[in-house]
Amino acid sequence: MTPKEKARDLVNKFLQVYDGRVPIAKRCALVCVDEMIKEHIHVSQNYKWQDEIWEWLREVKQEIEKL
Repeated sequence: MTPKEKARDLVNKFLQVYDGRVPIAKRCALVCVDEMIKEHIHVSQNYKWQDEIWEWLREVKQEIEKL
């Protein structure tokens, strides 16, 4: 899944919960990505391959902000 597709997927999931309110759905999706980034920081210190995940999560966050 591309970062753009994941961004839309996360926002759409929260749109269902928050009755189509886009600003709230976007904020919730951003919170989720921020939490994934925080967890990734703790895990990734020992694994070089996880740099790709870090970059992917940053791109997802950027795509959410563009929506």
